[in-house]
Amino acid sequence: MKKEFIKSGDGWIIDDVEKFKALENIINENGEVITTGTGFAPHVVSIGQCGYMAVNKFCVVSSHILDERIHKYHKIEVVGAVIGTITRPLIYDLLEEMELRNTYKITIYNAMDFNEQIAPFSILAAIWKSLSIFEKPAATHMEEDSIWGKLAFFNYLLNSKAKVEGKVPVAIAVIFGSIGNVHLPSLDGVDKQIRKVKSGPFSDNYDLLFVRTNCHTSDYEPKQLRSRLNERVKILVECMNSESDKRLADTEKVPAFMTFVSEREYGSVTFNELQSKNFEQECYAALENVRNKRENFRVFKGFEIQQGGILLALKKHAFEKNENLLKEISNSIVEHSRRIKNVTQISFNLLQPARGAFLREYDPTAPKFRMPTNLKRGNNGLRSNVESNDAKRMRMEASATERRLRTEIWRRQRIERARNQNLRNDDELSNDDTYSEISTDDERDRSFDEI
Repeated sequence: MKKEFIKSGDGWIIDDVEKFKALENIINENGEVITTGTGFAPHVVSIGQCGYMAVNKFCVVSSHILDERIHKYHKIEVVGAVIGTITRPLIYDLLEEMELRNTYKITIYNAMDFNEQIAPFSILAAIWKSLSIFEKPAATHMEEDSIWGKLAFFNYLLNSKAKVEGKVPVAIAVIFGSIGNVHLPSLDGVDKQIRKVKSGPFSDNYDLLFVRTNCHTSDYEPKQLRSRLNERVKILVECMNSESDKRLADTEKVPAFMTFVSEREYGSVTFNELQSKNFEQECYAALENVRNKRENFRVFKGFEIQQGGILLALKKHAFEKNENLLKEISNSIVEHSRRIKNVTQISFNLLQPARGAFLREYDPTAPKFRMPTNLKRGNNGLRSNVESNDAKRMRMEASATERRLRTEIWRRQRIERARNQNLRNDDELSNDDTYSEISTDDERDRSFDEI
């Protein structure tokens, strides 16, 4: 059986997208130098089917201007995915709304999110950022009044024809990010009221890993508990707030809530009502078996069966210190599902809160290196910059050191660094972080009190 532990490719880790510059000159197939602009937009994960968080898998869009004498229409290319008849019209609608001055070739990377579904909001936001390099008005007041302003683009996404579960919180997460906050649905899903809850302490206490096997399908959709959406939102807010209460130690309420949501659909009571288990139910049983073991209970805090995979909540850095836990989870999934599925591949993807759509990822803590040069006089008496062997060696050593330091920084100070550098761009939207704003019109489901 093939297993992948902590997958690091396919745009999951921020370091993977640093090779893209926001604006750079490249040479095309004809040997011509062209200027290309690159934008990034995060994909979004849900927690408890009611909280939405931008994570460190990014849709990347690179665009450059085409010669209008040759190209009458925009060219759109998608790498590694197929955009169907639903998403492509959304792209053309956005391009028309932008009233572009130029004709572009637009190349889209990482169009699929963590569960391998096309993510229309992330695609549109990455295109929006990429083209803003060429099209955005120079004057700030003009920008905010146009599609290039964040609030204007937010409203555009809400009014678009894209079919996205939780349009308001997903759009907010994609545009403004989730550094320090999880975004919540509007009341009853009928208004555009913006809600969020502080999640910094939760991210400090737990690592979220998304597990996917070769048997998970992206078209499977868990049953939505719509009748209790407001109730779930209120409980999630209470659980998140408990993580920041210094009077409480290791509350573990958010992971417990995640598990509870899945238990209502896949737990033992459900099993007895069915003649046979499906794959998602087998996964639930497999993870419950691992989590309830005495040696795992302190580090394996909770999980949630989701579309296309499983979301795990582990104690911070637990997977780094105990790889056997991931192996045990893998083996349990294989054994429990053997009767109905042949699991041959399992991947674990570390999810971290991410900033909103941006033009480039900049690490202000990474060391900067200025290449040393020897100054020599040419035949014309002018000085020219010539790199000596010693200078080249120093440059290579510094580059290697910089890569190691950057990796260590991102591995050990993921959330803390982002918060310290004031990357909370989602704070631009006002909101009361308390749960008192959540509707309690529905009768409280007392079973939630078991958490």
